[in-house]
Formats: sequence, structure tokens, C-alpha cells
Amino acid sequence: MIPEWTEDVERLAAAGAQVEFRCSHCQSGHPVALATLAAEFGPRYSLWNRRPTCPRCGEAGWYRAQPRGGAWQKILHDAPPNLVEPLHQRWRASLPDDVRCRLPVVPMMAATNQCVVAACGPCDWRFYLSASMVGSWGRGITLDGLTGRLALQCGREDCAICTDLAHRSDVPTEEWPP
Repeated sequence: MIPEWTEDVERLAAAGAQVEFRCSHCQSGHPVALATLAAEFGPRYSLWNRRPTCPRCGEAGWYRAQPRGGAWQKILHDAPPNLVEPLHQRWRASLPDDVRCRLPVVPMMAATNQCVVAACGPCDWRFYLSASMVGSWGRGITLDGLTGRLALQCGREDCAICTDLAHRSDVPTEEWPP
């Protein structure tokens, strides 16, 4: 089970928790500013199953948290998706569409092991993009920016490209991007 006080940034802050990033590779760590995360991603942002990049060695890491007067709790990076995905869905649902579409998409993808689904009804196609594929347009590209870039490549006047994040479990295995 996921302790309620660790579900999102807002609850971690309400618990007076200290949060640390820990690198799985080089074992380095540093404190995490919850206010910074809340300002960047919103108060419902969950740290569960996030894989932030270590600033020291570039490998993936994880988080741990300690409530005021309590023991450290590892915020797992490999918790069962059925426990964690509702937290990520609640976060995405809490963001207005215009805000979510303006956030840099590569960090969201890397943190949640998601991909981008791009589709066009009139063209009758759908495909999935990995974080490295999306990152080729720049690490700061947003879903809105990505939609515009894909529309330019399509070139059809009646093209209606839309993009969104998709969890790996929702993507057919044979279509999962490299």
C-alpha cells in the first residue's frame, strides 16, 4: 500500500516531510524542494514511480521521504502500476489542459515511463513516440509544440493531429516505441 501522506507533493508538504533524491547508480543524493516541484508540476504531482535523472552521473534515481518525527519511506520507482497510475491520473486531471499542454513533455515522460501517442483522424494513423524521439525536437518541447511540429511534417490541410501521454500498459506491445 502507498501511505496517504506520500501520495503527492501537497500531502508530503502537509506532513512536513523531508524529501530526498537518491541515485541508484552513484548513490549520491540531495534534498528536494517540494515548493519547487509544486510550482513546476502542480500540488497533485506524485513522486511514486518517478525516475529522475541524477545531476551527477546522468543515471536514473528515486525518491525517499521522512515525515516530521517519522522514519524514512522509500518512494518506490517500481511500485505496481495499479497502485500508482491512479495517482498520476489524478495529477494529470488536476491540471487545466492549457497548463498540461505547456509543460515540457520529456521530463514528464521520463518520470513516468510513458510515451506520447500521436494520432490523426482524417489521415487514419496513430503512432507512439519515446522520450528520446520527442527529445530530438528539444528537451523543452511541450505537447502543444510537438503537435505543431507533427502537423508541419504531415502537410495535409485537413490533418487534425492530436498528442497525449499514454501509459505503457495502454500501448500494444508491438507498437511500443524504441
